[in-house]
Amino acid sequence: MLSCKDYFRLKPILKKCGGHIRIRHKRGFPIYYMHLKKRYGLLFGIGLFLVIHYTLALFVWEITIHGNLTYTTPMLMKYLRSQHVYAGMRLKNVRCEEIEELLREKYNGIGWVSADIDGTKLQIVLKENGRKENKTSSGKKSHLVASHSGVVTSILTRAGTPKVLANDRIKKGDILISGVIEIIGDNKELLRKYPVRADGDILLKTNYHYKDKLPVYYNESIYTGKCQKHYRLRILDFDINFPVISLGKRFKHYVSFTTNRHFKLNPSFSLPIRLQKTIRYETTILRKKHQKASAKHILNKHFLAYQKKIIGKGVSIIKNNVKIEISDNAWWATGDLIVKEPVTKRRVVTEDEWRPNIKNEFTGIDD
Repeated sequence: MLSCKDYFRLKPILKKCGGHIRIRHKRGFPIYYMHLKKRYGLLFGIGLFLVIHYTLALFVWEITIHGNLTYTTPMLMKYLRSQHVYAGMRLKNVRCEEIEELLREKYNGIGWVSADIDGTKLQIVLKENGRKENKTSSGKKSHLVASHSGVVTSILTRAGTPKVLANDRIKKGDILISGVIEIIGDNKELLRKYPVRADGDILLKTNYHYKDKLPVYYNESIYTGKCQKHYRLRILDFDINFPVISLGKRFKHYVSFTTNRHFKLNPSFSLPIRLQKTIRYETTILRKKHQKASAKHILNKHFLAYQKKIIGKGVSIIKNNVKIEISDNAWWATGDLIVKEPVTKRRVVTEDEWRPNIKNEFTGIDD
């Protein structure tokens, strides 16, 4: 291989010795460019690709959410959409800090949020703090009220006015610790009231009624081995449905599984194209009967899950009277649980409860 520069340097030598050079092949970008100039379609295609690539890189085409357990992805996506955060928005309009703040303010159960842009993808990672959302937020003044009727086994007040004592029998909805504090003068006359957020530890002994039903007869799905496939292509907000691929009529009974594939140029460059694949597996329905052993096993499994759920809320089980029996073509697990539960239910303090017209003991004027 001879470079262009060396080719011209050889000319004086060839002239002296009477020789000559025959060029058999020419290589290099200038030669390739001369050939390329004749292929206008290829040049146009390359230019169009670069324009499309640059244009697509200006938008967010995929939003992913990780770490959510209590709050489902569709729920979070719907809220973000209402706040004008969606796949297809301009990258320059994405404010990651604002997205983090919006999610923390909207959902009390989210303790930490991180939003980040990676290419054309918006990645949201969150951690839930396990707290259940309550309409009575931490900033509002409220009472602690009984969620069930029962007997108060212990009470410790940190803020507010206690309205019951240990061993008192109370009804559902009774105020146990009031969120209204009264200021009493020297002559034992009420001077004024002001609201607080009631706080304390209260244990209530009460009954939980448990009831679970399992039909004696049930339908079981058996796979036949036949399947049908359906594809849907989504480009931006437009759907293209392809015919169902099958060898016969549509299935009457089936179980379907759906997968989604997001097309990407690389892991960080998502495209506004998705392919949804749905596979339907045909099933036949067989009517079967729950025997005593299997029914007891299933109902016990449900009951253990229920116990685990209430224990996770701080409830301790004292006595279990749940029994399993059959009646009306169904297996029943019914009975009462005697439990101790912490009181966490709240009720907002209204202005009428702490803004009465009371005379000031010094001036005699209504406050």
